[in-house]
Amino acid sequence: MPWCPKCKTEYRNGITVCTDCGTTLVDELEEEVVFLPVMACLDKDLAHRFLDYLYYSNISSGKIEQNDITFEYSVSVTKEEFKQAKKLYSAFYEIEAEKNSKNKTEEFPDEEIASSTEKIEQMQNQKIADELRSPKNASTVYVRKEEKYQDIISTAYVFLLVGVLGIVFVVLNYVNIITFINGPFSYVLYSALFIGCLVASALSFRSAKEAKKQISTENSLTEKVNQWLKDTITKESLLSSHEEGLSDEVNFLNEMNYLKTLVCEEFPELDESYADTLCEEYYNEYLE
Repeated sequence: MPWCPKCKTEYRNGITVCTDCGTTLVDELEEEVVFLPVMACLDKDLAHRFLDYLYYSNISSGKIEQNDITFEYSVSVTKEEFKQAKKLYSAFYEIEAEKNSKNKTEEFPDEEIASSTEKIEQMQNQKIADELRSPKNASTVYVRKEEKYQDIISTAYVFLLVGVLGIVFVVLNYVNIITFINGPFSYVLYSALFIGCLVASALSFRSAKEAKKQISTENSLTEKVNQWLKDTITKESLLSSHEEGLSDEVNFLNEMNYLKTLVCEEFPELDESYADTLCEEYYNEYLE
């Protein structure tokens, strides 16, 4: 069966061009290499040290990318090496935290070390919490396809209404029923403005049509993910992500990252930010 390499849509035999985007169909889709982010930070040197640490530990797929908006450096690996890379990240962070702890200890006189221990532990816990929010933390708030469709269709109708009323307004001026517009330049300007609204409306309706096609697919995937979570994940299974000596906040973030990692491994096609949303909803409803 032919497939569209751009839309990932399957067609019947005999069809050679995608009806949505016009791309020539292919017999089989090439398997895409899926990269998953393991760590993100603003420190370029820290990101490169972690990448070197992965290479040294026989993780060869690691790569660094910088976000043009947040300026963060993200270290990603392939899906196949992601689980091992996450374990290495925990070890790497312990090493970095120990270095920072030693550096801080050297800054204090001997008589002040004991009184400063608690503050140092709090600082380390806070730093770990901040870092745990970072891995894969480029995730933004996910908008469901159904909500996106409603937003787009509402926008389309607004543009349509403004465009139609605007054209009527121009025609009424042209036949001198009202005399708000004066001069040919004003007619061209207003006409172009309202025609632009009609064009924007048409484009919005087209986008809404594409979004509507994705609603059933997303709903089906959501049901599968939720059912898998119910069948697989329990509160006890998340306790394995806890680390002794860390604060409740850090261990909670460990739980959420661990849960999200399991979901992304089981459903690699799932949008990363949507995985965040589904994990949080499941945790709040069944595990909290």
